[in-house]
Amino acid sequence: MFGPFLRLTRPLSVFLALAGLGLSAPALAVGVSPLVVEANEANSGTDSRFTVDNADEFPVPIEVVISRIKIGVNGEIETIPGGENDLVILPPAVLLQPGQAQAFRVQYVGPAMTESQSYFVSVNQVPVDTGGETGVQVVYNFRVLVNVAPLVGETALSFIGAEVVTVDGKARPAITVRNAGNKHALMSLLTSLKIQQMDAGGKVVFEEKLEGGRLSDVFGIGLVMPRSDRRFVLPIDLPQGGGSLALEVGDAE
Repeated sequence: MFGPFLRLTRPLSVFLALAGLGLSAPALAVGVSPLVVEANEANSGTDSRFTVDNADEFPVPIEVVISRIKIGVNGEIETIPGGENDLVILPPAVLLQPGQAQAFRVQYVGPAMTESQSYFVSVNQVPVDTGGETGVQVVYNFRVLVNVAPLVGETALSFIGAEVVTVDGKARPAITVRNAGNKHALMSLLTSLKIQQMDAGGKVVFEEKLEGGRLSDVFGIGLVMPRSDRRFVLPIDLPQGGGSLALEVGDAE
């Protein structure tokens, strides 16, 4: 899950990594927005950039590191070697002065695509010797998700599974989605999703229609990579275990 904007206060810690996966925190000294960037292989038609701002009272040196990723069926993240040269981030490094905001442009320079690719752009604070007596230093690390789509492509979403599962003693809906297309899909861009739970006799015991921000609440961004399946266990408390689920799905953008 990737939130739209994250900030963080300086706790007494040596390293702080924010992956943007549904984390919440109080106000941050260094912020990145947005944490999801959409692009295409021709770098056209989209504003493919993110902004880093420094609300700290000290200059913050920033560098970016690129890695290509793959999302597994249960949301596990795998780093794919060889993708670090597919993107160019401009500028690749900067010294952010107090109160300064810097836009970073994302450009795809990799080979011609047959299907979407996804990348993490790690926005890292470079450790510096502050000369302090304690030797304790806070280092900020954010990860921006960059999805790059082919010029000719489409998503092909279908819901291939829905069941009631138990998580920490609570009944939850588990939904499996298949994207048979060559372009990535984002579950947060569905227009709507209605979930019904029926008991063993077929009586409806729960119903909720997810729209807008509520879709982001339960799926996060909900990236489904091309030609792959993704299973989501939604943080929705159902009134009882067992039974069956029915889904009524709106279109994805």
